[in-house]
Order: sequence, then C-alpha cells, then structure tokens
Amino acid sequence: MADPDEAPQLDASVVDPARRYDYMIGGKDNFAVDREAAEAMRKAFPDLSKAGIENRKFVLRAVRHLATACGIRQFIDVGFGLPTGVGVHEIAQAVHPAARVLYIDHSPQVLTHGRALLTSNPEGQVDFLEGDILDPAAILTSTKYRGLIKPAEPAALLIFAVLHFIDDDERALGAVRTLIEALPSGSCVGITHGTTDFLTPEQLAKIATVLRDPRQGTLRPRTKDEVAAFLSGLELVDPGIVASVDWHPELDPQPQDGVTAAAASVYAAVARKP
Repeated sequence: MADPDEAPQLDASVVDPARRYDYMIGGKDNFAVDREAAEAMRKAFPDLSKAGIENRKFVLRAVRHLATACGIRQFIDVGFGLPTGVGVHEIAQAVHPAARVLYIDHSPQVLTHGRALLTSNPEGQVDFLEGDILDPAAILTSTKYRGLIKPAEPAALLIFAVLHFIDDDERALGAVRTLIEALPSGSCVGITHGTTDFLTPEQLAKIATVLRDPRQGTLRPRTKDEVAAFLSGLELVDPGIVASVDWHPELDPQPQDGVTAAAASVYAAVARKP
C-alpha cells in the first residue's frame, strides 16, 4: 500500500473515473483528459451532469435513511471518490455523533483528498483505506477495517457508482457477496449503478458509440435484473430498485425539478440483510 504521506503520482494523460465524475458534477479536481472524456459522453447523453448530481443526492438521502430509520452507526464506503460537498460521515454524524465511517478507494489521489477534507467530529471516527472492491479479502482483513468496524454491530456497506466500472460480472458479484457475507444480520447495503434501461433506441445507439471508445475505459451499464443480482438474498427497502430520482424523492436533498428516470439513468436501492 502507498505511503499516505507521499504525494500521489497522477497521470494526466489517462481518464480517471473519479476525476471525470468530479467534473460532471461541477468539481475542480480534474484534468483536460477527464473533461474531454466527459464532454464526449455529454454529446451522446446531454443529461450527463444531471445523472451525476442525482446520484449524489440519492447518496445523501440513503445515508440519512440508514442512520435514522435503520439506526446504522458504522458505514463502509467502497469507492468513495473525490470529496464533493457534504460527506457520508457528516450526514451520519449529524444523526449519531459517534458514527464511524471507513472510506475505501484504490486511487491515491482520492485518498489524499479524502484525508485532507473529510474530517470526523470529536465523538465519531473516520479513517481511510487503500483498497480495491475486487480484492474484498484484503479489505476485510486489513488493520483499519478490523480496527474501525465492529463485527457484531450492523453496518452499512455503500457501493455507489462503482460497479459499472467492472465488466466482469462473475468477479463483481463475487466481490460484493464476500463483503456482504462478512456483515452481521441487520446490516444494510446501499447501491447505485448506471443503466441504459430508460433510454430510447436512438439514445442507445448514440451512447453505445461512447461506451466502445477505449479512451473512456470500462463502462458497463446493467439492467434492473443484473443490478438485483448484487442484492440477492437481501430484503429490499421500499420502493426497491428504482431510478435514483424515484427513491424517496420527498426526502432531502430532493431531486431537481423535472429530472426523469431517463435523465438520471442510474438505478438506486437500499437493502437489509436478514
């Protein structure tokens, strides 16, 4: 693992999904190559920024629900990305001041920004782990995971806008199942995943060209049934697997006016482990 005190070595010539997403939702931690890739996607899918913003709004609604309605006090945020706006720990600790959040990402740049900007309140705890969702065993056996996450206490596993960057279904499903199996009964899983289910045939044809562009890296939208497979054996929280804008839109922060499921093009769900 990288030394947290060392400055990350950044490659400004290759698109980074976290930086591209940062640009999509109005952030400043991105390079020209990331902006160019996002703009190429926007030509095919003009609602790109709306989709990113609505994904983030769902994250905040879901974490607040997990802390309030489900009573969760410890959170495992896998692939948390570059910090933008309110963090998971801020929402959780506003409900439970002693809440604990373990932020996990494989990107040294993301971890550096996280350590600098995502600071716990005095009662709670926040820590950072360099880890890859495709190596769940390393995450679960790490000193930081074992030191922060209490194995007998229900936790929330957060996997937001991560799995559509993995095109190997078997590996993705296996990794998620391994992480879920490690959680005790009463734990919850929050997930978002890009989809083309809501698009018209014309929109699909345009976006397919972008998805084949090697500069964009892996982008693997999945159907509702494919997303449901990640939550197999869990109890879906109402309203189930729906577009991000349709998951409890009455809660804050509410979706933008007029944003449709097609514009969001992201499935969102929260599920509970029996």
